[in-house]
Order: sequence, then C-alpha cells, then structure tokens
Amino acid sequence: MKKLLYAALFVLGATAFWQCDDPEWESAAIGTWGAPEVSFPIAGGSTAVKFTATKGWSISIDYPEGAIQKDWCTVSPMSGGAGDNEITITAAQNETFEDRTVDVVVHSGSASKVYKVTMPAKNELAAEVHEFKDLSYEEQIIEVPLVSNVEYKVNISAEAQEWISQVESKAEPVKDTLYFKIETYRTGLLPRETSITLTNTALGAYEQIDISQNPGPTLVVDPALSEIDGKKQEVTVSLVSSAAWKLTQEEATAWCKLTGTGPEGEKGEYELVFSVEEALTKARTAVFTLTADTMVRTITIQQTELGVENGAFIYKGDAATYSNPSVFEKSGNLIGLYTYPYKLSASQAELWAANSGVTGGEFRKGTLYVHFVLDLPASNMKQSIRGEGWGSTSKMVFKLYRWDTDYNTTLAGDPIITNTIPYTEGKHYDMLPSGKTVAPGEYMLSLEATDIDINNPQYWSWGKANEEFVKGAWCGKEEMTANFPEFYCVYDTKVNGSGQVACKTSTDLGKTWKDQADESFAALSKKWLGDYTVASNFNITTFDGYYYVTFDKAGDKGICVTRCKIAGGDWESWNGSGWSADGKATVWTSSTPVSLVGKDGAVYAYYMDGDNVVSVKYAGGDNWPASGQQSVGYAFTEDAPAEIDVKYHAGSSEYVATYVTADREIGTLTSTDGVRFTVADPLPVDSYYLWAGASGVRYAVDAATGTVKAKSYISYKRGEGTKGLYAFPEK
Repeated sequence: MKKLLYAALFVLGATAFWQCDDPEWESAAIGTWGAPEVSFPIAGGSTAVKFTATKGWSISIDYPEGAIQKDWCTVSPMSGGAGDNEITITAAQNETFEDRTVDVVVHSGSASKVYKVTMPAKNELAAEVHEFKDLSYEEQIIEVPLVSNVEYKVNISAEAQEWISQVESKAEPVKDTLYFKIETYRTGLLPRETSITLTNTALGAYEQIDISQNPGPTLVVDPALSEIDGKKQEVTVSLVSSAAWKLTQEEATAWCKLTGTGPEGEKGEYELVFSVEEALTKARTAVFTLTADTMVRTITIQQTELGVENGAFIYKGDAATYSNPSVFEKSGNLIGLYTYPYKLSASQAELWAANSGVTGGEFRKGTLYVHFVLDLPASNMKQSIRGEGWGSTSKMVFKLYRWDTDYNTTLAGDPIITNTIPYTEGKHYDMLPSGKTVAPGEYMLSLEATDIDINNPQYWSWGKANEEFVKGAWCGKEEMTANFPEFYCVYDTKVNGSGQVACKTSTDLGKTWKDQADESFAALSKKWLGDYTVASNFNITTFDGYYYVTFDKAGDKGICVTRCKIAGGDWESWNGSGWSADGKATVWTSSTPVSLVGKDGAVYAYYMDGDNVVSVKYAGGDNWPASGQQSVGYAFTEDAPAEIDVKYHAGSSEYVATYVTADREIGTLTSTDGVRFTVADPLPVDSYYLWAGASGVRYAVDAATGTVKAKSYISYKRGEGTKGLYAFPEK
C-alpha cells in the first residue's frame, strides 16, 4: 500500500514540474500528438495540431526554395509557453497548376518539430472554344485551344466519326490545341450536327464542343451500280439533290425503263424505280445520266442472263480445256460425260486423308465410316488401324458404298464391294480384292472388326487434313470433326496422262449431278490412261447397240473412234481395217469434235472445217469407218460456230445440226438426206436459254426410237460468269 502511494506522488510531482518553464529542466523537449504530415485538398482548409513542450515555443513557416507563392499557409498562434498546446494550420485554395509543400516548424529551446504540409495542384480541363456553328461544306480542320494538366479522353460518336476525326491530340499539363478534320459534306440537304466531349471520369472533368456543318451542292445516287440477275424485277435507286435535276438514258432500251418519279424533279430526296424485263439469252447494261446544276452522276444497271432454275451444273469451275458434256439416259438416270485434263506427278499418286506427321491422335471404338471422292481410278486402299491386344485371328470386313445424299441414305443402299481382310498389329493390308480397281466417283467405306481376340476394336485417328479428298468420317453414328482416320488411296500406277473421262449421274432429272462411277466409262478412262494419251474434243452417241466415242487422241487433230457394247464389254478402237483393243487409227482430221449419227444401217459423221460443215456418209456394216463419201454439207457466210452436234429427229424425219450463234441463240441446220443442210430457225428462246460463254450445245435422243424426248437435256460449256459445264431441260 505504501509503494502505491509513493508511485502516485512521483507521477503528480513529475507532471507539475513538466508544465513549468523551470531552470531545473535543463533539456528542451517537444512531444507530438498525431502524425507529422498534414495534407489539404485543392480547396484548402484548416486543421488543428496538438503538441507538448517543456519550454516556451515559437513557429516558423519554411517554404521550399524557388516557391512561387509563400503566403498560402498560416499558423495561429505563432508562439506559447511550456505544457500542452494547440495550433491551427490554415491553407488557402490552390489556384496554381503546381503541387504545394511547406514545413511548419515548432521551436522550443534547442528542440524542434517539423510538420510537413502538402497540397495537390489545381486540376484543369478547359476548352477555350465551345461551339463551331455553320461550318461550310468543304473539308477543313478546326482548332480547339485547350488548357489541361490532366489526362483526358476525346469522345466522338460512332455516327459522327464518318465525318469528323481527330488528326492531332496531346494530353500534357500545358496549354494545348486539339485538331479535328471535318470531311466534305455533299450527301445531304440539311445541316449535320454533333458534339465532341473531353472527359476525365475519375476527376469529374468534362468539356463539350458543339459542331454543325452546312451541306454543299449535293447530288447523290445510291447505289450507282446495280448488278442483278436475269429475272424480271424492279431496281430502286435513292436520289438526294440540292438542285433541280434531270435524268436521261445514254441509249434507249426497252428492257429497262424509269417508272413513277421523274425523269425530272426539284431539289429533295427521291426514290427512282426502274422496271427491268427478263434477260433471256445475254447479259446487258443500261446507263442513265443524272444532272443537277453543274453536277453529273451516272446510274448503271447490269443484268446477267437468266439461265434456267431447273437446270444445274454438271461441273462448276474453269472448264476452258474441258470438252462440252454429252448427256444421255441410262437405266432411268441421266449420265453426263465429258473429258478433262488431269496431270499427276509421282508424289501425288497417294492421297492421304490425314497428315501422318501430326501427333496426339485419339482411339475410337466401333465401325469406322469414311466419305471420300476419287478423281481417278484407285487400285489400292489402306487404313491405319491400331488395337492393343488384337491377335492373329483378328479380321476386318471392308465395304464400299456409292455415296448417296447423306450418311443414312448411303448406308441404306447395298455395298458395291465387300471384302474380309486379316489384321496384324503393325501391318496394313490392302482393303480391295486382288486386281480390283475403283472407278472415279464419290464413295463411303465401312470397316468393321470381326473374329477378334478382344471386344474393343480401335481405330487410330489423326489431325484433320486433305478435305478435298475426304469429306467426312464417322465412328458408329458419331461424326468425327476434330480428327480424321489415317486413310489413303493409291491411284492406278499408269496415271501420267492428261485426258480423263468424268462420269456424272443425275437421279432427279438433272436437278443435281454427282460423282457416281460407271464401270463402262471408267474402263474407257483407264484405257486412255494406259495409253498415256491426251484426249480432247470428246463426243459420244449411241446406235446399233453400242456407245461410240470420237476424240482427238493425241492433240494433233487426228480424230479416232472407239466403241463399247451398251450391254457391257471391253472398249475397242478402229485400227484402220477393223476394231481392236489397241486401235489408234485416225479416221477424221479436225480441230473440232466429230458428231456421229446411225440411221437405217448407214453412219454419218459431221464436223467443222473452217467455215464449212463437213458431212461424211458411210455404208452400213460393222467396218463402216473403212470407207466414206465426204462432202460440204453447209458453208457458213456469217461467223462459223466453234462446233456442231447432229441428231436425227424421227418426228420430222430430219437430221438437225445445232450450234451456238453469235447472239447466243441455239442455231439449227436441217437436212432430209443427212448430207446437205439448209439454215432453219433457231430453237425458240422461250424453250431454251444459253448462259454466257457457250461454245457448243448437245442434247440426247432416245436410243431406241431416235426421237428427241419432250424433256431432252441441252448441255454446254459456260465460259463467262460462273464457269463450268451446265445442263438443262426444255423450259
């Protein structure tokens, strides 16, 4: 109890001595309450600071050397005695663009205490010009003087960015100038307006500059060019004019006329409507000139030829070196045949469905299906199969289907090849039966494991590649998208020529054409390949139970003829005295295709020789090419056609030659004896349409009766616009 009492007396005594400026306290000391830093906002203000001193004290305000203002900070009181004290520090509003700092120092004897006082610089974002009204229509640059010491964002609306753009911008804490480019305004009748804002969201800074621009002399048409198809239709063109206007047509056309508004009008906004008739046989262009004051604009309407909606491309692509297609009926379907160049180097002989260099493949379980397209005959097909645990008795069943529309439809059909093959880990067996060659076409294969030692047959798949070859793959019903099986085909090793036969099939009366192989014509292509030939000027017809094909075998205008029984068999060619497998005799000399007609035991051949149609009549019999009587069937006085095609029409008992006229109509010549021809009327355009770039037309007749069917297909080559080989029926 006594110890506590002594302690209390000691504290009271010490306190009493501290508050007196007594000589007994030889050392000076200052005790502070709170932090030694004092911060003020830009607006300034006052704050109290408390401290304790052992002796009397005084205040000094020490500004940094070079400070512009030295009166913005005051302290009250500036002095006092020992003990507890309080002073008030006051800072005036900062109107400068500099940060402020000053030291408030408390001095007590030899002791001192520093209070660091700070204040941020004034934030400034001020545009000296806030409005640009009634700018002229010409392109120009406007200047916006600006005072700023903060970063800021220039905001121009997306719509206004079409005619206003900032061409120079700075964001420095000095006086600045922003430059904005104003585009020429000739597209409207009323002034256009917008506002540009300068913002610093964090600091709440905001400036707005309003801009308006008057239009200049305006004459705008949209669209200036209209590219339309061949159907009858209306074309609408918008017009904006700041003066009275007038529309004239450079060359009067009956098929394209202005209807409704016009052809003259006062200033304002209009919609010009042009009525366009159907374009049947050729593309065409109508040009209109629009004038207003000294301004001139052009409106152009380009129309392609109509074509036929129920026709279709047999082949789409640049077919400049392809033969015109021949279309005929077989087993209820339409067959389209043509020749095309195909050059293949040794390195291209193998078609891979996947890049074997890609790592990270995946295992698949179940029956494997691959949809693919062959351009040439394939003599070998292999599939890379991996399956851990497969034993020596493992087998696979390979099936090949002709592709039909989609996965399910194809599998609903019967396979054209079925083959059971063995499997051994690390060895890839040929999936085709020995000696079997697959003709060009579109297919789907299936590969199913059977007789295996385990229940998990697996197929290794790799990164997707070569989509021109493989079109799709499935494992069971699951379609593979990320990876494809590693599968490849080897083209027939004799492939190094350029003349190939393409066989397309249509099962829907010509609406669609597919790569469906026909064994007869695949054999024809293989024969040409085996002979290393360059086949061109191809034409095919049927009579006396045969397919007859004429073609330029070597590219030297020497036309040969080969044939095959429609019922099936091998191809044989004329050798000069008879038919043989290796016949190569030249029967005709022509740079154009040769068309054949068989009638009443006689055979007729037709081709172009300069401006003349050459007719050759042969006596009947199996060896009819051995002799013939040649004559000029017709001499063209106008531009001669590129080729002709002749068919016998039993209904009118006439031989009819068709060709393409200079006006892109289907011209005709007729003959009653098969030798001498006269000009007849063109086939009516309301029955047949020709697309641009046609060089020759062909059509089929009934093989049994020699009559032209009501829906006979005309086929030809399109060399302009969308190029390719096209076929269509009567309209």
